[in-house]
Amino acid sequence: PPGLGPRRYPTPPPTPLGFQPEGVTTIALPLPAAKYTNDTLIASTVSQIVDRVRTVPGVRAAAAAGTLPIGGRFNTDGYVVEGQSPPAATGMETQTVQLAVGPEYFHTLGIPVHYGRDFDARDRAGTLPVTIVDEALASRYWRGADALGHRVRLTGGPTWRTIVGVVGSVRDASAADAPLPHSYFPFAQLPDPRPMPALRADRRPPPGAAAP
Repeated sequence: PPGLGPRRYPTPPPTPLGFQPEGVTTIALPLPAAKYTNDTLIASTVSQIVDRVRTVPGVRAAAAAGTLPIGGRFNTDGYVVEGQSPPAATGMETQTVQLAVGPEYFHTLGIPVHYGRDFDARDRAGTLPVTIVDEALASRYWRGADALGHRVRLTGGPTWRTIVGVVGSVRDASAADAPLPHSYFPFAQLPDPRPMPALRADRRPPPGAAAP
């Protein structure tokens, strides 16, 4: 089975991170490519593991994720907002951090959902491509809930995704850096073969508690 490596977040710095790391444990879960050969299998396996984690005593929330803030790997890509001109390019303004996450990710990490909704069972392969963006991206084009229903796409692909939620901004690189724009995608639509599920618990769960 895939190896599990629980890791708790360190004591948070005084600078607000945009999420609440206290009590959060991450699980390194690399899926062997020889066995997990397609997106459907990856998504279903990770979903089953997360469901099992949620049954562990002391666990209050758990979610699938391709990576996590601070210390996790993350990818960036250019983005295009339908009907809008891109912002002036003086640095990372035209880039967005892209993360695939499952339902309850924002609740698990303590990231507030300000407008719209979280991902849920509607957001799976073959359904409407959707995204959740953060305030750092949304505030450049819209006020509050006005972002909902608009479409964005990454410059590295042709898929337009409808915005269904706006969440708080987080710091990824370090506590000293300003938040970068973020675009979140449903894990079931864009599964990651190297997931890092996260759980929030009252105490550290026993090793191997969620092993398949």
